[in-house]
Amino acid sequence: MQFQVINDRYYENLLHNLTTIVPEFISVFDSDDGGYLILGEFRRFLVKNMTHSKIFSNCCNFLNEAIEKGGYKTKDAISCQIFSLIHKDEILVNRIKPNLKGSSLKLFLDYVNKLNE
Repeated sequence: MQFQVINDRYYENLLHNLTTIVPEFISVFDSDDGGYLILGEFRRFLVKNMTHSKIFSNCCNFLNEAIEKGGYKTKDAISCQIFSLIHKDEILVNRIKPNLKGSSLKLFLDYVNKLNE
């Protein structure tokens, strides 16, 4: 049986990609610590800055790009570390929804609908 290795270059460079789009985000973790820890910290940053228009917009731009350009690993990490933990916060859901585009909005709505069943 052959197994195919699926590389997710976006996930491998997650911290670099994130800080390029959201320079205000400074992580205590480095790339070697992994995307899940970085995204967990980013979720707290996102929530903390939901009333700061420019930063929040940049955060959503990162999510849009990450989901568009990233592979399965990136999408799974964002779903687990961000979407699954904010889906019950109606204020945050209503704030983030208009800022997500295309496949990131679809993934978010699918995730929220699934978790709210």
